[in-house]
Amino acid sequence: MTRCQICGRRRNLRRDGMMAHHHVRAQTCPGTGFPPIEQDDGRLVQLLAETQEQGRRLTRELAAFYDRRANYIDPALIAACSRAVSLSLQLERRLTRHRAWPARFARQMERQGWGDPPPDYLRQRMEARP
Repeated sequence: MTRCQICGRRRNLRRDGMMAHHHVRAQTCPGTGFPPIEQDDGRLVQLLAETQEQGRRLTRELAAFYDRRANYIDPALIAACSRAVSLSLQLERRLTRHRAWPARFARQMERQGWGDPPPDYLRQRMEARP
């Protein structure tokens, strides 16, 4: 059982090594069909960039309505803007925590003598940094 890059839930892998189909809040998880977080974080980075751009676009659209002093703003636009910004903040926190895994492991080893080792690709990134 490995963890999904997007939702963080433990799921089985398909035969090709990608995450099996699963749902989050009655929606297909965007991490379905991508490698688990233990192998790669590319999908998380990609989805974060997409949701940040969508959030900025919807925020600009909403601000344009406010600036024009529109009499009616579609509530679906407000809800979509809120969802996009909320998801982008959630994914940003997830990515920040994930990328801090090697440092967290080092602290665990220093304090406790045991810990949860990070994946090899994160360790290699950490070692490659100057």
